[in-house]
Amino acid sequence: MRRTLFGSFAFTSTLPLVLAVSACGSNDVTRSESSASMSGTPTDKIRQTDDSGSPLPFANQFPARWNESNDGTSYEPCTAMDSDTADEIGIDFSSVKDAATVSGQTLRGCEWDYADSDTSGWFASQAVADFSSLESYRRNNLRLLGEKTPNYQGAM
Repeated sequence: MRRTLFGSFAFTSTLPLVLAVSACGSNDVTRSESSASMSGTPTDKIRQTDDSGSPLPFANQFPARWNESNDGTSYEPCTAMDSDTADEIGIDFSSVKDAATVSGQTLRGCEWDYADSDTSGWFASQAVADFSSLESYRRNNLRLLGEKTPNYQGAM
């Protein structure tokens, strides 16, 4: 079982909208580690750097990691985290994992495990996606956010 203690999301439109979320919860989804060629494309043919040329902290397996659903910002969550910041907030910097589970996923980002044994099973995540506003994101992700789906009259 993996639990999220901290999450940070950035939504982009003509003007970026940034949302930082801190939450506790559980996530029973078990992720298998990526094999060298899940996408069928050799990783040496897949982009491995952010927009400024900094290398990703993992081997990117997905040709469409950057796509029309998350390319509204040059900010790369995976290269934005540094070891000093990770140490300061108790994250195991070496545990970084790509948040993507498929090529072309809406969210682009990373997850890190917490370093302390008291937070075993907990992780931090940071991601970006293109949405025109926080309201647009919420409307499109009601179930993800644990909110009730509006009834046919629009009431919650």
